[in-house]
Amino acid sequence: MMRSGSTLVESILSSHSKVWGAGEDSVFGSKIDDTINRVSAAVGAGSMQALQAAVAAQSAEVVDGMLQQIPLERRFTVSRIVDKQLFNFKHLGLVHLLFPDAPILHTTRNFMDVVLSTLRYNFNEAGLGWSFNLRELVEYFAM
Repeated sequence: MMRSGSTLVESILSSHSKVWGAGEDSVFGSKIDDTINRVSAAVGAGSMQALQAAVAAQSAEVVDGMLQQIPLERRFTVSRIVDKQLFNFKHLGLVHLLFPDAPILHTTRNFMDVVLSTLRYNFNEAGLGWSFNLRELVEYFAM
């Protein structure tokens, strides 16, 4: 959830020389639909080999995309990437399927602090109009 401390956590982690903070422009997020379609097709085919191939291909595609975001002079020193796209929580099963060894950090903050902080900012331009409506914000938070 936005305003819950994800930027602080990313800043702390990416202060290490081997960690790259990818921010919220998630390569993974942009490939969700394609990943779900490929994995679903492989499951539908009923072949474990097809599933393993689809997972390996999608994982490599996401990693390649993330590596392209890292400046060339740092690309070969980075061994960890922090993807703080705030809606990855909706696809944790898929994240774990593609990256079974990746740690997943879950930040929490007092509910009222998150709600009040979110209402202070206008996220409508980012396509998050619900975040400016108290009822919708509470419903989303309860999801």
